[in-house]
Amino acid sequence: MAALLYVAGNYQAFSQETQTYLLRLIQYLGAFSGLTALLAFAGELVLVVSRREWRRLYRLAGLVLTVFLVGALFLGSSAIIVLQKPL
Repeated sequence: MAALLYVAGNYQAFSQETQTYLLRLIQYLGAFSGLTALLAFAGELVLVVSRREWRRLYRLAGLVLTVFLVGALFLGSSAIIVLQKPL
């Protein structure tokens, strides 16, 4: 988180090539974390349905909340960096 805030604060100081690299890196990290969370969510859902362990729904709800928070973190950091880019 500190690294993302540092990059967002000093984005203009980086060269154009570095700016492009940083944007792609954040997009790839967001996509990877979203895919990982989606696979974990699907696995938990299969376990809940197949074993009829409805107490696992609490863990599933926590996983969904985590997915939304991680997604918001990466989208927010990307938006901060993109909005600081000169038009």
